[in-house]
Amino acid sequence: MKIYKDYFEGIFDFTKGQRLGLISLFFIILLAANFHRFFTKENPKEMYKLLPQPIGEFEDSQGTKDKSILDHKETPINPNHADLDQLTSVGMNPKTAKILINFRNKGARFKNLNDLEKIYGMDKKWLQTVGHLFVFDEILDERAPLATKHEVFGFDPNTVNSEAMNKLGFDEKTIKTIENYRNKGGHFYKKEDLLKVYGLKAEFYQELEPFIEIVLPKIEPTSIKNNNEQMQNSVPKVKEKPKLRVNASVIEDWVELPGIGPATATKIINYRNKLGGFYSIEQIAKTPKLPDSVFRKIAPLVSLDPFVPPIKINQVTIETLLKHPEFDMQTATKIVNYRNKNGQIKDINDFNQIGLTPERLLIVKEYIQFK
Repeated sequence: MKIYKDYFEGIFDFTKGQRLGLISLFFIILLAANFHRFFTKENPKEMYKLLPQPIGEFEDSQGTKDKSILDHKETPINPNHADLDQLTSVGMNPKTAKILINFRNKGARFKNLNDLEKIYGMDKKWLQTVGHLFVFDEILDERAPLATKHEVFGFDPNTVNSEAMNKLGFDEKTIKTIENYRNKGGHFYKKEDLLKVYGLKAEFYQELEPFIEIVLPKIEPTSIKNNNEQMQNSVPKVKEKPKLRVNASVIEDWVELPGIGPATATKIINYRNKLGGFYSIEQIAKTPKLPDSVFRKIAPLVSLDPFVPPIKINQVTIETLLKHPEFDMQTATKIVNYRNKNGQIKDINDFNQIGLTPERLLIVKEYIQFK
């Protein structure tokens, strides 16, 4: 056993030179294993990209910034021309960098750090730390086609005018839609309300979203009583719409009622003209092919107005009476026979002598005149 013990102790018994050689070999193997991370063809700048983060962490921990380290390791970047790799190389979030490039492709130009702060997702604290790395054009690049240029700036959709919307990239049709909506009393209370505008694409909204600045009206603190009074005063008084006059109305009036289209309105008016006028609301229900459900909807919305009885009872013929929906052959014959036998029908008392049933008499008397 002693022989084996001496053997193993001899294996791990190194001279000082041997120990240094082993340590050097260990570091060479470690560097070789990580060599591809820094010097591959696909990412030749990878080693360069790793520098900002540890430097930033060191600065945060020390509370100081060694400008000399940044100055000789990093090149100034113009956000109006830099590509994705250049923007991310200084620590910009890749998603934020893509949004910046997308704005730029639409014609946006950045004049200073304040413009960069408006980019959606921009880390303002980070921007202040690396702000000295950004440089800006004094003159916009005129080579970009004017048709694709539009500006980006803060705006309130409740107050922005058509000229400003045009600069932001809104098309003429969408601008008119927004203006019409506002003119009718419409209001945008949150950013997402802009998505409800007909014709405004979601992609365009995503570009504008960081710049939408809706200012809600300020409400001064008041007592509960005063607040209630203000709320009551602020509610617009709805003026009650006058009811439709059934005998003086035209097609355009009828189509404003629920369930009434041009065809139905025409049928009602034709039936009214044959009668000479409606003497009761219930008569409307007798209009040919008028659904009872529609009549129940419109009945509370209409009112009776006077009309001139169309039938001169002492001159009318049987043929003329038969054209009226409320007169049948039996009724028309009795009227003419009574008149031929007794002379003119002077008043309602004479008319009652004709021999009509009480129900029929109640209806037809509304349409006759004795003069």
